Amino acid sequence: MTLSGGVGLYPGRYPIHLMATETERLENASKDVDGKNAITVFDTSESFPWQIFMDDVVKEKYGALEAFFSTPTDRGTAFLYHLLELIRDSGEKIQFARYVYLLSRLEPDRQSSEAEQEIYRNFADHMVRWYQTPDDRKSLITAIYLFVYTTRGREEK
Repeated sequence: MTLSGGVGLYPGRYPIHLMATETERLENASKDVDGKNAITVFDTSESFPWQIFMDDVVKEKYGALEAFFSTPTDRGTAFLYHLLELIRDSGEKIQFARYVYLLSRLEPDRQSSEAEQEIYRNFADHMVRWYQTPDDRKSLITAIYLFVYTTRGREEK
């Protein structure tokens, strides 16, 4: 038995019949994945077999974002949206330089604890490595969206 699904997020006043039509499109994209048994999140280009979604998107990339952004700092979603823009435009070579530069601006100063510096190094190393391959970029894009959507309420409180 396989399970294919589609997940979309919509504002409260969005028409239900349009939600149904759009999530059906997402579900159909999941059924087009080899072996089916997949999930499509937010966009038809973001389809993953369940195991890859759980391991690569949720555990690895979402986990890294959560670990890095859970420390109390002034890092916000604007930074993540900027990274997202650079990842989406990865076909242009200059974008990688901009991406690395943006990550470097988060580096803690010399007075920061060794633990803070290690958290940053770990995060930056992963982010640079994930930028380099299309599959990792795809899962990173989805993880960033998931992280932004799941933490949105926390920032408002």
